[in-house]
Amino acid sequence: AIAERDPAQREAATALDRLYTDLNRPKDLAWTLTLRRNQEGQSPQGREVSFRLAELLRTVLDDANAALGLYKRILTEDPGHPGARAALEAWVKAAVPMSGAALEVLDKVLAQVGDHARRVALRETRMESALTVEKIILAGEVRRIYERDMQQPSLAFMSAVKAFANDLDREGVRPDLERLARDTGSHEVLAEIYESTAVELTAGDPVALDLLRRAAELRESLDQPEEATRLWKNLLADAPQDRQALEALSRLYEKGQNAKSLSEVYARQAQLSTDPEARLGLLLKAGEAYASAGEDAKAIEVLRSALAIRKVPEGLLALDKLYAKTRHFVEQADVLDQLAELAPDEPERRAYLRRRAQLLEKEVGPTEALPVYRRLLELSPGDGQVVAGLERLLAHDGPRLEAARLLEPVYRGLNDTRKLVDVLEVLL
Repeated sequence: AIAERDPAQREAATALDRLYTDLNRPKDLAWTLTLRRNQEGQSPQGREVSFRLAELLRTVLDDANAALGLYKRILTEDPGHPGARAALEAWVKAAVPMSGAALEVLDKVLAQVGDHARRVALRETRMESALTVEKIILAGEVRRIYERDMQQPSLAFMSAVKAFANDLDREGVRPDLERLARDTGSHEVLAEIYESTAVELTAGDPVALDLLRRAAELRESLDQPEEATRLWKNLLADAPQDRQALEALSRLYEKGQNAKSLSEVYARQAQLSTDPEARLGLLLKAGEAYASAGEDAKAIEVLRSALAIRKVPEGLLALDKLYAKTRHFVEQADVLDQLAELAPDEPERRAYLRRRAQLLEKEVGPTEALPVYRRLLELSPGDGQVVAGLERLLAHDGPRLEAARLLEPVYRGLNDTRKLVDVLEVLL
């Protein structure tokens, strides 16, 4: 009664405090502690009374909101108050509905005093029982504390790696992950986490393919060609028509002088190409690579496919070498004829035809060589090599008569009586 009539009567309030504590009457004790708190005001004694009241409200009367408000008021007055800080920390760790709100109150105090390590530790504890949405928020806050408040970008990066590995908003985390990897020189770790995550996902999953792609890019930028090649090949296994992977592999194989693998990549790129000119170029490259790898049959096949699109000198010249190497002389002679048709000037045209005539004469038969020598004689009547070729044909029964007929006007023009007599005898 005395305390109600005169709230300033500290002795009465103190007596009631002891009485209600002994009688275990928490509601009356809460009323008394509120009275005492008002009497003491913003003083150390007032904060201790407020702390006792907050503890009573939290642990006995189950009034979490009122208790939280008191803890917040205590720490506003005294950020280092050990009881309030310990109570809020225990509340955060208890994984109860008010844990998030308790963390928010305590975090401001810890930030004020610079205890950032504790801020991180409490969030990590809270994440153990939080729902996914809150976990995502807390993980982002941890990264920001490490990077901005603690000036520890490497710790921020590892925190981002952990969040990514635990599938906490991977799409949202990736910008931070990429930026922090760049700032800390951690691209190798980034490539590892991307690859390990991709392996855990379903084969062919668009996210998995994207992660493999980025991991391969990173390995290539780190000058790790073997790792980059392996990752690009893994990507192609799930996405056989991926143009970027094929282009990357062609670049890596060319750099590593792996002709066989390079040829296969060029061939696959050609299959995917819808532009005839681009396809032609890729087939020519594939043919060259197959030839360098000693795959002559495949090289010939690919080059013929290229020339079916459009006849180009580089393709024909490559076939010329391959047919000579594989002793396909009839086909080689045909290629020389096509090269003659594409020759830009008469001297080059005659050179190809001359080679064709000599090849047929030596490897196929003198009769087959005769029409080519006839054509050469028409183009260059006085060509000594052509005349010599026709003279050699005189020794063979099949082309002898026609060779003599072709040589007669040549000898008349040269006024070579002896040779003219010889051919006339053949003609007669």
